[in-house]
Parts: sequence; C-alpha cells; structure tokens
Amino acid sequence: MRAVNRRIFTLIFAGVVSLFSTASHADEREDATAAAKAFVAALAEKKLDLIWDTLASDRYKNDMANTREGFIAILTSIRRQIGRLTGSTVLYVRYDAPQPLGAFKGKSYIFAIENVYTTGTRVEYVVIVEENGQFKMQGMGIG
Repeated sequence: MRAVNRRIFTLIFAGVVSLFSTASHADEREDATAAAKAFVAALAEKKLDLIWDTLASDRYKNDMANTREGFIAILTSIRRQIGRLTGSTVLYVRYDAPQPLGAFKGKSYIFAIENVYTTGTRVEYVVIVEENGQFKMQGMGIG
C-alpha cells in the first residue's frame, strides 16, 4: 500500500511542478512579448534614444560593437521613409533555451511581427533576450 501511495504522490508532485513550470514559461513569454511590442512602438515613434537607453541589451550595446551615435544615425536613415504605425501583429515566436556552450547563455525569443504603416506593410524581426531579470532587445531585422 505504501508503494502505491509513494507512486501516486510522485505523480501528483510531478504534475504540480510541471504546471508551475508551464505557468512560469507562459508569464515569461508574455514579458518577452511585451518587450518586443515596446521596441516596435518606440521604433515606430522614432524614439531611438529610448531604445538605446532602456530597451537595448548591454550585450547589444557593448559586445556587438555598436555606439549610441551610430545606432541612432543608421536607424534614422533606414526608417526615414516609413510612415506612421497603424497596426502590429505578432506572427511567430520562437523560444531558445539557454545554451551553456554558446556565446550568449541566457534565454531568448525571436519574434516575427507584421507591422502595418501608412506607407505599407512589413514583416520585421526582433530578438529579445533575458538580461539581469529583464527582457531586452538583442537584435533586429528591420528595414
């Protein structure tokens, strides 16, 4: 009888741990999605200082050989002809678990986002990473 109770307890315990893990991952994904949407909104409003100062990861700023001035100059030039953002839809999200042997060891999410501007529709990409407990922009594929 005790062996049966142990097995039942083990199954219940594993189910509860799995439930909390799934809930935690869902909350984390929501946080990463909010960071991606904040990046898109700031980009659409041409708040490039805000992106650099608060939304970009330290790794993006330091390890990727970027400078604040270069970041702002390049995006100002690239985004010059893009109109006002009128709609945005997350098309795809990919989660990448931490890779202990990789250069970046944290959690990351890659978002494909369909952005509708007054000048047309674009699918743009943003990589969001967890850094010091916050989700930050690590990279982008925009035009």
